[in-house]
Amino acid sequence: MLANQRAMMGVSLANRLFSKVLFRRLGEWAREASLRSIDVVLFEECEAVNYVVVRGLPAEAAGVRAIRRATELKRAIEKVVGTTAVPIGIVRESELRARLGDGFARCYSRLQAAFEGDTEFREDVIRQVTKNVASRVESSGTERRNVILLGAAAYILRELAVFHGYFSERLGDIELYPGQSLFVKKELWLGKYGALRDFALPVLPGFVDVSFLTANAAR
Repeated sequence: MLANQRAMMGVSLANRLFSKVLFRRLGEWAREASLRSIDVVLFEECEAVNYVVVRGLPAEAAGVRAIRRATELKRAIEKVVGTTAVPIGIVRESELRARLGDGFARCYSRLQAAFEGDTEFREDVIRQVTKNVASRVESSGTERRNVILLGAAAYILRELAVFHGYFSERLGDIELYPGQSLFVKKELWLGKYGALRDFALPVLPGFVDVSFLTANAAR
């Protein structure tokens, strides 16, 4: 099933499970699975949004912190690259966005408009982010909770725009995810939402859960 397939993994910079240990295991597993290649996408711009909204950092400090964390992970991955027979490419979100050009901006704008105007899409995004940040909002007041949820929604909309651009170029590739995936992303690719029906992909990415690689991987 996986032999000779191309794969990608999106990396949340705030998740400490993404470490040198995890990437070493990923390289070993990819070799055993005979994957053709892996692209690791570092979401540094999405993470800057997260640092501002969820952690309350000023925008400039958030950007600096996200870039520093992306650089740290890039170095960890580079140490693994030379030890595996499977090519592992490192792509920063900003680089991918630049490559997608106006296509990314149009896609992101459409997703933002749908979040405001398509009730079903908005409800699914909020349901997704509530799951993702549950531990951070449990003890928050209503106002702070809403700020966190809307900030996390902005993160996901940006992430969806990046993923859509990536998989539109590379139909049928595999997405690797260590644990919980975005159910709203799968629904989007299937054309569930009326305002975004044309976001459906003619060939769906394969989804492979690699959470087994994360055991005791945090630094």
